[in-house]
Amino acid sequence: MKKVRKISLLFIATISCLFAQNTKPAANNNFFELAVKAQNNGNLYQAIDYYQRELSKRPYNIKAHLNLATLYYGVKEYQKAHFVMSEILELNPFNLEANYNMGMMYSKERKWSKAAKYLITAAKLRPADFDSQYQLTRVYSMYMPFSVTEQQYVELLQLKPADISIRVQHADFLIKNKKYEQAEKEYWKLLSLDKKNFNINYQYATLLDLMKDRVDNAIKQYQNVLLLNENHSQARYNLAFNYEKMKNWELAKKHYTSITVNDPNFYQAHIRLGVLARRESKDDKAFYHFDRVIKLRPKEIISYEEKALIYIKQEKFDKAAEQYLTISRYHPRYAKAYIFKGWLFEQLGQVLRAEKEYQHALKVDSNSLESLLSLVEFYHSHGRVDDAKQVYKDILKRDHRNDLAKYRLGQIYHGQQSFNQAKLYFNKITKESKYYSQSQTELKNIEDTIAKNKKDVQRLPASE
Repeated sequence: MKKVRKISLLFIATISCLFAQNTKPAANNNFFELAVKAQNNGNLYQAIDYYQRELSKRPYNIKAHLNLATLYYGVKEYQKAHFVMSEILELNPFNLEANYNMGMMYSKERKWSKAAKYLITAAKLRPADFDSQYQLTRVYSMYMPFSVTEQQYVELLQLKPADISIRVQHADFLIKNKKYEQAEKEYWKLLSLDKKNFNINYQYATLLDLMKDRVDNAIKQYQNVLLLNENHSQARYNLAFNYEKMKNWELAKKHYTSITVNDPNFYQAHIRLGVLARRESKDDKAFYHFDRVIKLRPKEIISYEEKALIYIKQEKFDKAAEQYLTISRYHPRYAKAYIFKGWLFEQLGQVLRAEKEYQHALKVDSNSLESLLSLVEFYHSHGRVDDAKQVYKDILKRDHRNDLAKYRLGQIYHGQQSFNQAKLYFNKITKESKYYSQSQTELKNIEDTIAKNKKDVQRLPASE
């Protein structure tokens, strides 16, 4: 029975063979045996017909019910499959195969709570049955709280403590839930089971990358990984990146360069070498690596952005703008490219074109605060106060906590001597904001101006 249950939903023909081995030569009126033969020959609908006839004669034949439900599921008549499986459970609520298969059907349909209901019953019927416990664990991981699923993993691992695949899945589950310390302990157990397993060593290294202040450990672990496979480019890249974190630029460059020699198509290494060269003001070397990336991956955004940074440093704004124009051709919905084009056209004195670029950034991503702020700063810097004021208000509609917008609006109203409006916005800025002290200074200046204006009015001579 267990063999049938384990694979009934996956290999219908195999199930049929298993049943056929336990039956005598078919008699013309033995519909069960005829159904098994039809199933073995791939005549699924004929097999369904025979199982239905068998059940009309012997309604309590559990094997016929199980096979019929499996066939219905196999031909995607899911409602009928559920109905037949329900009939089995009415006849015998404690049938292991029926509970397991019902759980598996609901699992395939992503109905997790219903799947769990039947798999829990199956697991209770056979607490030592690994398949039921495993499927229940898998279903729990989809919708139950961490603590419930973790307890189920504990029970599952008690059945097979040396099962590497289950322990890897457990570690992945812990990482997904950001339980990094627990995941690390699981990897220690895995390494004790198979110290030279490449995948385990590599996955443990990537876990260390996620953990705080573990760069030294990550470096050592990636070194272990490369002892197992020195040609693994991603592992060497990760090792190099960790050397960057330690500011060991020379070792980082050494490993990135090794990748470019042994795996020329691994473009990420060229990106990092280009970035390091740019930081060292080795512009020609940086351009070489970024151009290599462009040749390998012409749509990769970062290579154009990095080249633009170099051109901006060299004050070659037209060439920098060309990089962002290329990005826009490949990625017309990338708002950041239009923002930078706007700024670059400002540097080139092309104010109208700059405004169009800022507006286009907002058009392609209307929810981008960065696009809004870029446009409003443009208006502000060019004295278009009313336009700036409107955009700042739009920003606050999208994000009422944006203190920069409040501060700028306060400044604008202060400049227009609309003191009450100015105070309204300055007073909305909280103490935690970096604009708080500036807003308090502005409020004091407003009060001083109001007080001065009152004194000036009082000094005016009375009219005769």
